[in-house]
Amino acid sequence: MAEAKERVRLRRIVFATYILVTFYVLGCLAVENDVNYATWRHISPEDFARFHRSVEQGLQPIMFMPMTLHLLVGAFLVALPPAPLRRIHVVPAVLLNLYVVVESVTVQVPIHKALELAKTPELVEALIATHHMYRLPAEIASGAWAAWLLFKVMLHAPADGASRAAENVTFIRRMPNER
Repeated sequence: MAEAKERVRLRRIVFATYILVTFYVLGCLAVENDVNYATWRHISPEDFARFHRSVEQGLQPIMFMPMTLHLLVGAFLVALPPAPLRRIHVVPAVLLNLYVVVESVTVQVPIHKALELAKTPELVEALIATHHMYRLPAEIASGAWAAWLLFKVMLHAPADGASRAAENVTFIRRMPNER
């Protein structure tokens, strides 16, 4: 019995970590891609390479390492999904995150490298456009999927005073004449 409780606890810890890291990484990506990239239009070509190297070094511990952790925790989540989730529920979330990383490495990184060599307005616009076209939809889908997973787990949580989500949904689902 104690061993089963520990497995449940481990699954909950993995899930909570996954949700936390998911929204942290998505927040970092939003700031970097949707705010920071647009400001690059205003940096002179002469100053850009030095600026870009500085930013990339700062992003290493703040964004790149958490993105790697995100994939690792996602793999654990596939192996240890909490009730009521099954692997089929969490695999799409992990695949979306993997897509974001692969797209970053194969599309965004080459543009970043070209920008460091010679910053041009066309390269900045290409970086922004490829983000909007390829990565942003996957980031939005990843956040929505994580929110759905969280909602699904919260509905399953026991109503112990701390979480009454399942009771509230049951109440809402009742027909007006049943209340």
